[in-house]
Amino acid sequence: MPRPSVPADRPDLPCPTRRSLTMNARSRILASGALLVVLTIAGPSAAPGQEGAPAVDAAGFVERFRLGWTATKEHMRPADDAGWKVRMETLGGLVRLGDAAVPTLIRALDDPEPDVRVLAAQALSYLADGRAADRLRRTLAEDGDAAARLYAADALGAIGGLRPSPLLEKVEAEDANRDVRAHVRFALERDGKPLDDEVRSSLRTLDPRKLDAARVGERAPDFTLDDALGKAYRLADFRGKQAVVLVFIYGDT
Repeated sequence: MPRPSVPADRPDLPCPTRRSLTMNARSRILASGALLVVLTIAGPSAAPGQEGAPAVDAAGFVERFRLGWTATKEHMRPADDAGWKVRMETLGGLVRLGDAAVPTLIRALDDPEPDVRVLAAQALSYLADGRAADRLRRTLAEDGDAAARLYAADALGAIGGLRPSPLLEKVEAEDANRDVRAHVRFALERDGKPLDDEVRSSLRTLDPRKLDAARVGERAPDFTLDDALGKAYRLADFRGKQAVVLVFIYGDT
């Protein structure tokens, strides 16, 4: 089964990992490795317990993203790109705000900027709040940006209780973008199960002081990951024995 992806015309966008996907152990290790390292080196704008951190509301986080994110049509972003930091900080901050961020994000689904609508749908996929369900269905049915539709499908699946419906069947069968069709299937394959709070916790507890812990040309921070069969692998165990490739893929993060 293919892994979650983003529309071919929007390779610069991340998406949440789905447990319903299966891949061989090697691919799982690499893809999970990219996710873990990205989550380790990125964080919200105010770490828990960080003294003097200014309070930012949901609208403030959205505006920070609007000013700091630059979309690209390239499949690889420049090594000095800071856009991913802005996105991760924004997502972390919105998830830390929790329920209070949902009304702002629902309104942001009507934003004239496609990238802001995409961010809103993505953030709602992590918050998984049922209040957004009706508006997300409209995004899935009507938004002209494929990435916004894709994340709306993810968010509907993450809310839980999703079952086949005329809308979902129509989008899965007829949407012009194959990735949108695939994400509707991914959402339905959750079989109604809501998003695990462990995923939100990963964003909620990120520390911005760990930004850029992984740098090109330098030794990667050690980490441990489980493969598809539950076997644990530690990066340090491969040091001096064989090469390990860490791939940072926006479409998988």
